[in-house]
Amino acid sequence: MEQMKKRKTSPLIAAIVIVLAFFLMIAVFLLSGKEQSVPITLPDAAPGQTQQQDELQTELDNFVQITPDNVQQVVKTLARPTSYHQIYTVTIAEGERRSAQIVDMWTNGDMLRADITSDTGVSSILTNKKTAFLWYSDDNVPVEIPLNDTISPDDLLGLPTYELLLNDDPAFITQASYLALQESVLQCIYVSVQDTDELLKEYWIDIDTGLLYKANITLNNQLIYSAEQEELHILAPEDEAFLDQFLLPDGSAPFSGQ
Repeated sequence: MEQMKKRKTSPLIAAIVIVLAFFLMIAVFLLSGKEQSVPITLPDAAPGQTQQQDELQTELDNFVQITPDNVQQVVKTLARPTSYHQIYTVTIAEGERRSAQIVDMWTNGDMLRADITSDTGVSSILTNKKTAFLWYSDDNVPVEIPLNDTISPDDLLGLPTYELLLNDDPAFITQASYLALQESVLQCIYVSVQDTDELLKEYWIDIDTGLLYKANITLNNQLIYSAEQEELHILAPEDEAFLDQFLLPDGSAPFSGQ
């Protein structure tokens, strides 16, 4: 751990970097809000899932061995689907207080629509990776901001992605393995990154889709951030479900023709 103690980045700053964009959204749209208690629990395995999970784990064990040394190269080969609908539950904790949000995302090519629901209302993002419109349900007045190499749609959502993992220092990757998650019978790559003695980041990445399934950030042995996928639907680009998704509150389509 001596090497980790020499890292200059403080635990608090490192944690804030991961969720910076999320708090950016809150800062813009939510000046204050109530906290609610949200237990973080995993569902019990359905009958027959345990055997299926064991079979998946056996299959994963037959893959090329994954290690902290090669996991970034393995993850780099993953690719996200072009068109999909995904829902996450995000929980942020501070001491005994916890706040929860539901992030509902529609992605079709470069276009993304996300609605973030909390106990204070709904904030929305509409972007084509070049320009983003942000608005809050109370006023429905979009704020337009340009995007560039330093601000991406993922930054605005505040959700970790495999690209974020690729930016981690390989020296601080402490664990990497293939896993079959019992709660979802899902094949994942699990990675843990120990930035400092106090700060631990964990990723579970869906092997089939390259999408984040789950992420945890632990500070001083306390879970301060958790994101977990609740639903995922892979869609065709022309699916009718997209028809009314990429619109501003006034019904206009700023990215029509894309």
